[in-house]
Amino acid sequence: MKTVYVNTIGCIEALCDENRFREYLQRNGWIIVDNIHSADFILFNTCGLRIDEVIQRICLYKKTKRPDAELIICGCFPFMNKQSFREIFEGRYFGPRQPEKLSEFLGIEGSFYDIDAHTFSPAVFISRQPHKAARALVRISESLTRLDRLLHTSFNGYLRRIGIFWYNSTMFYLKVATGCMGTCSYCAIRFAKGRVISVPLEKVMIQFKQGLSEGKKEFVLSAEDVGSYGQDIGIDVVELLRKIVAEPGDYTIHIRYIDPYFLISYFDRLRDVFASGRIISFCSAVQSGSNQILKLMNKEYRIEQFIDCIEYINNNFPWMFLRTHIIVGFPQETEDDFLSTYELFDKISFNQVSVFQYKAHPYNPAADMGGQISEETKRHRARRLKRKLGLRSLSQTN
Repeated sequence: MKTVYVNTIGCIEALCDENRFREYLQRNGWIIVDNIHSADFILFNTCGLRIDEVIQRICLYKKTKRPDAELIICGCFPFMNKQSFREIFEGRYFGPRQPEKLSEFLGIEGSFYDIDAHTFSPAVFISRQPHKAARALVRISESLTRLDRLLHTSFNGYLRRIGIFWYNSTMFYLKVATGCMGTCSYCAIRFAKGRVISVPLEKVMIQFKQGLSEGKKEFVLSAEDVGSYGQDIGIDVVELLRKIVAEPGDYTIHIRYIDPYFLISYFDRLRDVFASGRIISFCSAVQSGSNQILKLMNKEYRIEQFIDCIEYINNNFPWMFLRTHIIVGFPQETEDDFLSTYELFDKISFNQVSVFQYKAHPYNPAADMGGQISEETKRHRARRLKRKLGLRSLSQTN
């Protein structure tokens, strides 16, 4: 029996892929091991954004694996960072859209596309937290979820109301698509994952009903952009959501990410879906509160449209846990542009806001734009915004 060590640095979507790799390998006679020294081969699923961390891990695996063991790299990193990848690795690899390569490399005849894997062990989410306090909070979140089900309480709901939320092993994960429709000038993910490829609606519903039959109460719709679901097969995300929320049962839905463009485009129809009460969280990454910066980012919406949608949700669906992302220091961002973002959160409310400093990527148009912002200015703006958001969060909690 051959042994394999599988690991991932990346997003929930990458973890879903790892889950399927594990299931696929086990069904075909491989033994999954937790110790790299026991492995006949190592499958490392990578993120294209966490560059330094991925490079360090590849170097570590090359150094510590058995001499006769093979390291195979998959995921986004080889396609988003080609030069860096070539400098450190000469072995076999494949991308997010090439899972059949694993069959080819290992001489396996069974199809990877027949594999479904929708749940994780608690260790997956606990191990991803870098700090002891965060790991403890993840354990608490998982325990409270189980306690809420047993006692019909809402302790976890209270945590969400004060801005604390993690994905965990009690949830059922449905990866409904790969890729997106965007051409954002700051993002290189499309070079790895390409245009959207949707899972057929019938298959999603079979998987969803499977989760219901297993007694699952929380479902996560996962994709690079759930909003772009169906664009390649003649339907849209609203049709998917309407089908799901129409199913009887005691369950709720988390939408991992919906691009503001699709939130705005479908909002008149999404309101009815949100009114069902089944959808309790989603992330929509606005990135900036300035229309000038949104235009430079190749975002196809205006901030006023986004504000209208979120304001409606704040007023009519207060139970929804809303998340967003902000990029500060994008090329040509003036102080006035930054203040538009800074003041955005006086108009609309989010439970969680992730603030990132812009980083140039060689494959993106933004890297060649004039008006690059100094690292010092980026750090200063990020600190100012985080300070405001922290104070605002405290005032909302009291």
